[in-house]
Amino acid sequence: MAWIYCSRLFDNQFQAGCYAARLRENGWRDAAQLPDYVAVFRTPRGRFGVKFLPGRTWAPDRKSKGTPS
Repeated sequence: MAWIYCSRLFDNQFQAGCYAARLRENGWRDAAQLPDYVAVFRTPRGRFGVKFLPGRTWAPDRKSKGTPS
């Protein structure tokens, strides 16, 4: 599996970290697929970016919804 690099670069590490945390929580574009690994990297010019490895598919637990099993 290959890294997927987000096209946006950030001025500081805090902004990139916030975007990475949002990516961990919501997945890529609010899809059903959550990334296995999310990382913040630094470019040679000093800006920061986010990359991730796509991974497992998220499925809600039936019991948490209150539906009978």
